[in-house]
Amino acid sequence: MIDRLLGERVAAVQHDELSLEEEVLTAWFMKPVSTSDMKIGLKNEDRADMKIGLKNEDRVAKHIKAFLDLHSDYHVEVLKAYGLLCKKSMPVAAFSPDHVAFVVSVTRGRIYAIMEYKTRTKPRTEEKERRLAARHGLFTTVNLMTDGFGGLFTDLIPVVSHRLQLLHSVVCGGIQDGFIVYASTTSIIRVVHVFVGNRVSWTYRSALKAIQEGCMGWIYRSEPVPTFKPQALGHCVDQQTLVQTLSLWKAIDKMVNDRRRPLPAAKHILPSLIALWNRVIGGIDVYSRFLKNVKAKHFRLSPTGAIWLRMIMTLVYNAYQSFLLFQSNSFLMNRSLCTSYMAYQKYKQNLPRFKDFCRDAASVLSQRPMPIVDKKPAEEKQPDSCRPRESFAYKKRIHFDKDKEWRDLRMSKPGTHRMVVIEGGLQRCCELCCRLNHDTENIPHARKGFKTRHTCEVCRVSLCKTKRWNGDESCFDKFHAERRLPNPCEHPEAMHVVKTNVNRAPPPSRKRPHGKMYCGASSPALKDDTTSHAMWIS
Repeated sequence: MIDRLLGERVAAVQHDELSLEEEVLTAWFMKPVSTSDMKIGLKNEDRADMKIGLKNEDRVAKHIKAFLDLHSDYHVEVLKAYGLLCKKSMPVAAFSPDHVAFVVSVTRGRIYAIMEYKTRTKPRTEEKERRLAARHGLFTTVNLMTDGFGGLFTDLIPVVSHRLQLLHSVVCGGIQDGFIVYASTTSIIRVVHVFVGNRVSWTYRSALKAIQEGCMGWIYRSEPVPTFKPQALGHCVDQQTLVQTLSLWKAIDKMVNDRRRPLPAAKHILPSLIALWNRVIGGIDVYSRFLKNVKAKHFRLSPTGAIWLRMIMTLVYNAYQSFLLFQSNSFLMNRSLCTSYMAYQKYKQNLPRFKDFCRDAASVLSQRPMPIVDKKPAEEKQPDSCRPRESFAYKKRIHFDKDKEWRDLRMSKPGTHRMVVIEGGLQRCCELCCRLNHDTENIPHARKGFKTRHTCEVCRVSLCKTKRWNGDESCFDKFHAERRLPNPCEHPEAMHVVKTNVNRAPPPSRKRPHGKMYCGASSPALKDDTTSHAMWIS
């Protein structure tokens, strides 16, 4: 905030003679701005702790260690990123550096330092930084105690906001060293080391305390909020918004001071009424959560099946709630056991959970004998194919080959099995043949039959009418003639496609030869990383 107050905007609006309170308000409620240059800068300074969706490498921080080792007497041992920081003795002066570094100096030993990264995204600004690097060197040190705030300090860091940002972070952090790194999108251009003496730090902190005590009582104390002009409110819009925002900030600040530690993440902060409801909620109000936690596992389930499963599980949960009510009622009616509310709460905690109830219910239901339904005996003249039967949805060929009941139906009186057209003119895959390639490299595959419009009226199985088997048999004839149904994927030589293309070459293999690798022309993605590393630190 102090950086913005003392920045370039102050010089631009001196003729308006804005008060310090108005300057604070203008810096507090800033209009959000996002440009392509800012995005490139964030991408170039991308840190692991910045969850901004940019997954590029931490470019500047990755190469700053090697750059300082090559061009200076400083060696960076550790770089660590923090959020908003402040000293306990002066909590109103907060700062947020890009990195805090643990640096080893040849003359001063181990020191802490502030690292700030500035990315030049335009050719004009990048060329300006390169001219400064050629004039003053790739690494330059400036001492504010001896060089003052003008001259060399201004020449090395021309932008006022950059000077104020680095000075504020160093002084408020209680350290003496700061490094500002100017880089392009591909390399580090130059580094400026700023040494801030104790006398400069004391003067800066005294000025901040004087501003706090003399002009910011309406923020840090209980003084009334001053009335601002409409043009001074700016992005704050109106006075009421300012009062509400300030009241909310004071309430949160008091809560942090009472807790003596930072607040948790925003997603964990709930209104007290919602937190109380979440604590006492139960019964049928939480059935959605229970059904989400206890899921039935299915390889494939249609949307209609999912709806039916949800309805069935809802009935099961209602049965579970009824079970809990009956158990609780029996305990409440027992005067010797239910002596207090705590005893009732303890009894409820020992009741079975929902998943235990589902497991016990499934175990009991599986042990119950299946009901026996007396079926009317079939008449002597009634064929087996006319008897009522069940149906199934998949692996029909295996069922008709292995299951005795279905095999007897398939091999029953041939005259009763008629080939009919599927209703609606639909096409379905034949259940006996396979139209896929059966080369050695394509052996492991799922069978996929030829398309057909015909089905057996008795067996209700889609079968081909085309004679594609050896001996001029169709899938319909072979299905009702063979005792054991062949597997077309295991014995493809017994089946042939009627429509063949004798003049067409076989399709090429989709698998690459083993032991061979394509070696194309070199590309920038395959260059040695040492070249890129040298470009950053040179």
